[in-house]
Amino acid sequence: MPRLLRTTTRYLSSLLLLAFLLVLLLSDAARSYLVEEKHAVSGLSAGGFMAVQYQVAFSTELLGAGVFAGGPYYCAEDRGATYAIDHCMTLANFDINNLVSHAQQFAQSGYIDPLNALSNHSVYLYSGAYDTIVSTAVVKGVEDFYKAAVTGMHFETEYTIKSEHCIPTINYGNPCYELKSPFLGLCHYDGVGAALSTIYGHSLQPRTSMVVNNMFNISQAPFLPKHADPISVDSLAFVYVPTVCQQQLSQVNSTRCRIHVALHGCNQGVKAVGDDFYMNAGYNEWAEANNMIVLYPQVEATPGNLSKNPQGCFDWWGYSGVDFALEEWLSDELGPQPGHSSQRSQRRPSLAVLSP
Repeated sequence: MPRLLRTTTRYLSSLLLLAFLLVLLLSDAARSYLVEEKHAVSGLSAGGFMAVQYQVAFSTELLGAGVFAGGPYYCAEDRGATYAIDHCMTLANFDINNLVSHAQQFAQSGYIDPLNALSNHSVYLYSGAYDTIVSTAVVKGVEDFYKAAVTGMHFETEYTIKSEHCIPTINYGNPCYELKSPFLGLCHYDGVGAALSTIYGHSLQPRTSMVVNNMFNISQAPFLPKHADPISVDSLAFVYVPTVCQQQLSQVNSTRCRIHVALHGCNQGVKAVGDDFYMNAGYNEWAEANNMIVLYPQVEATPGNLSKNPQGCFDWWGYSGVDFALEEWLSDELGPQPGHSSQRSQRRPSLAVLSP
């Protein structure tokens, strides 16, 4: 089991920062809007790996996950980028039982939520048949991990679409078979829709047109621990707030809005591809039709070798420290900061300050 770094915030992991950002964003959404108690997450590539980490570590707070070209929890263990590349991308050189054993130890020690909280979660898994970056065998390892760890989960998979490494869309992006930025593939297949339908039990209304003015940006800086090294966290996040969710507080007996977290892949953040991911992956059309607030956290590249984060990835191999797959954070890592509460829900700006 990795050593917990309790002595400095310099090693606060990407997962912990993501969790910090999301908990505060979600807490504020709960204050600003009527929202459902549990949320869901999905992502591509590094975002897919992070979606799995987040789902496992915070399983009591989630409904499920959508994983596009991601791999099993703690796949890279704490062995660094070279190990991750050799064992968790084009080749599936990992031991599922070993990964489950790590997760069980983490859960028993209280570093992540109990694994049995994953029961009844729904998971959508996607791997393009032509993917040259993350193999289908790696993606299938996600299902193998979950089935070895807990019973009662629901899975839907798609491994037959002739796509490269991308989120497949109905009508946007590069030719489906091309490996090219922004890693959205025009495959005439709605990958995001399939993921959301799986997670929410095929109860969604058909997608509709997004409303451009319902996309907002928000500074991520106020959500970070005061003295934390930002570790590739970009300056802005983005959030899509459907029309009904913005109007609901003025209505009687309003339906609660869902919250979904969408995580970009490597070289797919706003600094790399502009607004392509958060505007064109397909989430917002489903969000508008189904009263679903979508959060788009952002990380950026950090110059250097793979011990840093040169491609702007969410951390699934340990560039931010050995605790990258754990829930341990805030009170243990930071302690109370001068002028700030260590309680998650008390340190947040209002979503009212979001800027279009």
